Amino acid sequence: MKKQIVLLSAFTILLSLGACSEAKPQDSKSLSSSSLEAVDAFSFEKKELTIVEDTVLEIAYEASGKASFESDNPTVAEMSGHKLLAKNPGIASIKGKVGKATDTIIVTVLQKEASKGILLKKKSEVFSLASPTSYQIEASLMDETDSNAVFRYNSLAPEIASVSENGQVTPLKEGKAEIEVSFGENKEVFIADIYTKQIKNTSDWLGILENLGAYDDRY
Repeated sequence: MKKQIVLLSAFTILLSLGACSEAKPQDSKSLSSSSLEAVDAFSFEKKELTIVEDTVLEIAYEASGKASFESDNPTVAEMSGHKLLAKNPGIASIKGKVGKATDTIIVTVLQKEASKGILLKKKSEVFSLASPTSYQIEASLMDETDSNAVFRYNSLAPEIASVSENGQVTPLKEGKAEIEVSFGENKEVFIADIYTKQIKNTSDWLGILENLGAYDDRY
Protein backbone atom coordinates (compact mmCIF):
# COMPACT_ATOMS: atom_id res chain seq x y z
CA MET A 1 0.00 0.00 0.00
CA LYS A 2 2.84 2.39 0.89
CA LYS A 3 4.53 1.50 -2.36
CA GLN A 4 1.41 2.43 -4.35
CA ILE A 5 1.08 5.77 -2.53
CA VAL A 6 4.74 6.60 -3.23
CA LEU A 7 4.36 5.76 -6.92
CA LEU A 8 1.17 7.81 -7.17
CA SER A 9 2.86 10.82 -5.53
CA ALA A 10 5.85 10.56 -7.86
CA PHE A 11 3.53 10.39 -10.90
CA THR A 12 1.65 13.47 -9.68
CA ILE A 13 4.91 15.41 -9.31
CA LEU A 14 6.02 14.46 -12.82
CA LEU A 15 2.70 15.63 -14.25
CA SER A 16 3.07 18.96 -12.46
CA LEU A 17 6.60 19.45 -13.80
CA GLY A 18 5.43 18.66 -17.33
CA ALA A 19 2.61 21.20 -17.12
CA CYS A 20 5.03 23.87 -15.94
CA SER A 21 7.48 23.17 -18.75
CA GLU A 22 4.69 23.44 -21.33
CA ALA A 23 3.44 26.73 -19.87
CA LYS A 24 6.81 28.49 -19.88
CA PRO A 25 7.08 29.09 -23.65
CA GLN A 26 3.52 30.41 -23.73
CA ASP A 27 4.21 32.82 -20.84
CA SER A 28 7.42 33.96 -22.54
CA LYS A 29 5.56 34.66 -25.78
CA SER A 30 2.90 36.57 -23.92
CA LEU A 31 5.51 38.73 -22.20
CA SER A 32 7.34 39.52 -25.43
CA SER A 33 4.17 40.55 -27.30
CA SER A 34 3.03 42.79 -24.47
CA SER A 35 6.40 44.57 -24.47
CA LEU A 36 6.05 45.68 -28.17
CA GLU A 37 5.20 49.36 -28.73
CA ALA A 38 3.41 51.02 -31.70
CA VAL A 39 5.83 52.61 -34.24
CA ASP A 40 5.13 56.22 -35.32
CA ALA A 41 5.30 56.92 -39.08
CA PHE A 42 4.82 60.01 -41.27
CA SER A 43 5.97 60.80 -44.82
CA PHE A 44 5.00 63.36 -47.51
CA GLU A 45 4.54 61.93 -51.01
CA LYS A 46 6.35 64.98 -52.47
CA LYS A 47 9.20 66.83 -50.76
CA GLU A 48 9.00 70.02 -52.86
CA LEU A 49 6.10 71.87 -54.47
CA THR A 50 5.54 75.03 -56.53
CA ILE A 51 2.10 76.65 -56.45
CA VAL A 52 0.45 79.99 -57.33
CA GLU A 53 -0.79 82.29 -54.57
CA ASP A 54 -4.46 82.17 -53.45
CA THR A 55 -4.65 78.45 -54.25
CA VAL A 56 -5.79 75.48 -52.14
CA LEU A 57 -4.21 72.12 -53.00
CA GLU A 58 -4.72 68.55 -51.74
CA ILE A 59 -1.43 67.13 -50.41
CA ALA A 60 -0.79 63.37 -50.20
CA TYR A 61 1.05 61.83 -47.24
CA GLU A 62 1.22 58.58 -45.26
CA ALA A 63 0.72 58.65 -41.49
CA SER A 64 0.31 56.06 -38.74
CA GLY A 65 -2.06 58.37 -36.88
CA LYS A 66 -3.48 61.88 -36.77
CA ALA A 67 -0.90 64.35 -38.10
CA SER A 68 -0.16 67.90 -37.01
CA PHE A 69 1.53 70.56 -39.17
CA GLU A 70 3.75 73.58 -38.56
CA SER A 71 4.85 76.20 -41.13
CA ASP A 72 7.99 78.30 -40.64
CA ASN A 73 6.36 81.03 -42.76
CA PRO A 74 2.56 80.93 -42.26
CA THR A 75 2.05 84.21 -44.13
CA VAL A 76 3.25 82.39 -47.28
CA ALA A 77 1.70 78.93 -46.84
CA GLU A 78 0.21 76.69 -44.16
CA MET A 79 -1.45 73.29 -43.97
CA SER A 80 -4.39 71.65 -42.19
CA GLY A 81 -5.34 68.01 -42.74
CA HIS A 82 -4.60 67.32 -46.41
CA LYS A 83 -5.28 70.94 -47.47
CA LEU A 84 -2.39 73.28 -48.34
CA LEU A 85 -3.25 77.00 -48.55
CA ALA A 86 -0.87 79.19 -50.59
CA LYS A 87 -1.30 82.78 -49.38
CA ASN A 88 1.48 85.06 -50.64
CA PRO A 89 4.60 84.81 -52.84
CA GLY A 90 7.62 83.34 -51.03
CA ILE A 91 9.00 80.07 -49.65
CA ALA A 92 7.70 78.12 -46.66
CA SER A 93 8.91 74.91 -45.01
CA ILE A 94 6.01 72.86 -43.60
CA LYS A 95 6.71 70.07 -41.11
CA GLY A 96 4.27 67.20 -40.66
CA LYS A 97 4.40 65.16 -37.44
CA VAL A 98 2.94 61.99 -35.91
CA GLY A 99 4.41 61.27 -32.50
CA LYS A 100 8.18 61.31 -32.96
CA ALA A 101 8.02 60.79 -36.74
CA THR A 102 8.39 63.92 -38.90
CA ASP A 103 8.83 64.91 -42.54
CA THR A 104 9.12 68.25 -44.35
CA ILE A 105 7.81 69.69 -47.61
CA ILE A 106 9.26 72.88 -49.15
CA VAL A 107 6.56 75.06 -50.74
CA THR A 108 7.38 77.81 -53.25
CA VAL A 109 4.49 80.21 -53.84
CA LEU A 110 4.50 82.27 -57.04
CA GLN A 111 2.70 85.53 -57.76
CA LYS A 112 -0.24 85.12 -60.09
CA GLU A 113 -0.19 87.13 -63.31
CA ALA A 114 -2.57 90.00 -63.85
CA SER A 115 -5.90 88.78 -65.19
CA LYS A 116 -7.70 92.06 -65.89
CA GLY A 117 -5.28 93.64 -68.34
CA ILE A 118 -3.19 96.78 -68.53
CA LEU A 119 -4.17 100.32 -67.63
CA LEU A 120 -2.55 103.21 -69.54
CA LYS A 121 -2.64 106.62 -67.87
CA LYS A 122 -2.95 108.12 -71.36
CA LYS A 123 -3.84 106.15 -74.49
CA SER A 124 -2.66 108.66 -77.11
CA GLU A 125 -0.40 111.64 -77.66
CA VAL A 126 -0.04 114.25 -80.43
CA PHE A 127 3.47 115.14 -81.59
CA SER A 128 4.75 117.98 -83.80
CA LEU A 129 7.99 117.51 -85.70
CA ALA A 130 8.41 121.30 -85.70
CA SER A 131 9.23 121.03 -81.98
CA PRO A 132 9.78 117.31 -81.40
CA THR A 133 9.55 115.95 -77.86
CA SER A 134 9.46 112.40 -76.53
CA TYR A 135 6.67 110.97 -74.39
CA GLN A 136 6.87 108.44 -71.54
CA ILE A 137 4.09 105.84 -71.59
CA GLU A 138 2.76 105.23 -68.06
CA ALA A 139 1.37 101.71 -67.62
CA SER A 140 0.09 99.75 -64.63
CA LEU A 141 -1.82 96.52 -63.93
CA MET A 142 -5.54 96.93 -63.35
CA ASP A 143 -5.86 94.37 -60.54
CA GLU A 144 -2.39 94.56 -59.01
CA THR A 145 -0.48 97.06 -56.88
CA ASP A 146 2.88 95.75 -58.05
CA SER A 147 4.83 98.86 -59.06
CA ASN A 148 7.76 96.63 -60.17
CA ALA A 149 5.86 94.95 -63.01
CA VAL A 150 7.97 94.91 -66.18
CA PHE A 151 6.12 95.81 -69.39
CA ARG A 152 7.25 95.23 -72.96
CA TYR A 153 6.90 97.92 -75.64
CA ASN A 154 6.83 97.47 -79.40
CA SER A 155 6.21 100.00 -82.16
CA LEU A 156 4.06 98.61 -84.98
CA ALA A 157 5.28 101.45 -87.22
CA PRO A 158 8.95 101.95 -86.23
CA GLU A 159 9.59 104.25 -89.20
CA ILE A 160 7.02 106.72 -87.78
CA ALA A 161 7.70 106.44 -84.05
CA SER A 162 10.22 104.46 -82.03
CA VAL A 163 9.83 103.28 -78.45
CA SER A 164 12.52 102.38 -75.90
CA GLU A 165 12.46 99.31 -73.68
CA ASN A 166 11.25 101.60 -70.88
CA GLY A 167 8.30 102.96 -72.89
CA GLN A 168 9.65 106.31 -74.09
CA VAL A 169 8.13 107.24 -77.47
CA THR A 170 10.12 109.34 -79.98
CA PRO A 171 8.42 110.77 -83.12
CA LEU A 172 10.36 110.27 -86.38
CA LYS A 173 8.09 111.32 -89.25
CA GLU A 174 4.53 112.35 -89.93
CA GLY A 175 1.93 109.67 -89.54
CA LYS A 176 0.19 107.54 -86.95
CA ALA A 177 1.94 104.74 -85.05
CA GLU A 178 0.53 102.15 -82.70
CA ILE A 179 2.72 101.25 -79.74
CA GLU A 180 1.89 97.85 -78.27
CA VAL A 181 2.25 97.55 -74.47
CA SER A 182 2.24 94.00 -73.11
CA PHE A 183 2.55 92.09 -69.85
CA GLY A 184 2.28 88.31 -70.08
CA GLU A 185 -0.74 87.59 -72.29
CA ASN A 186 -2.28 91.02 -71.65
CA LYS A 187 -1.91 93.79 -74.25
CA GLU A 188 -2.90 97.44 -74.68
CA VAL A 189 -2.26 99.93 -77.50
CA PHE A 190 -0.93 103.48 -77.29
CA ILE A 191 -1.44 105.80 -80.32
CA ALA A 192 1.27 108.25 -81.38
CA ASP A 193 -0.14 110.81 -83.86
CA ILE A 194 2.66 112.83 -85.49
CA TYR A 195 2.42 116.03 -87.55
CA THR A 196 5.07 117.96 -89.45
CA LYS A 197 3.81 121.49 -88.84
CA GLN A 198 3.57 123.37 -85.59
CA ILE A 199 0.16 123.09 -83.94
CA LYS A 200 -0.88 126.67 -83.37
CA ASN A 201 -4.64 127.25 -83.36
CA THR A 202 -7.97 125.72 -82.45
CA SER A 203 -8.76 124.56 -85.97
CA ASP A 204 -5.52 122.57 -86.03
CA TRP A 205 -6.47 120.85 -82.79
CA LEU A 206 -10.02 120.12 -83.96
CA GLY A 207 -8.68 118.50 -87.09
CA ILE A 208 -6.21 116.44 -85.08
CA LEU A 209 -8.86 115.33 -82.58
CA GLU A 210 -11.20 114.32 -85.36
CA ASN A 211 -8.43 112.37 -87.05
CA LEU A 212 -7.53 110.63 -83.80
CA GLY A 213 -11.10 109.62 -83.19
CA ALA A 214 -11.15 111.47 -79.91
CA TYR A 215 -14.81 110.72 -79.38
CA ASP A 216 -14.22 107.01 -79.69
CA ASP A 217 -14.69 105.27 -76.34
CA ARG A 218 -11.03 104.23 -76.46
CA TYR A 219 -10.16 107.77 -75.42
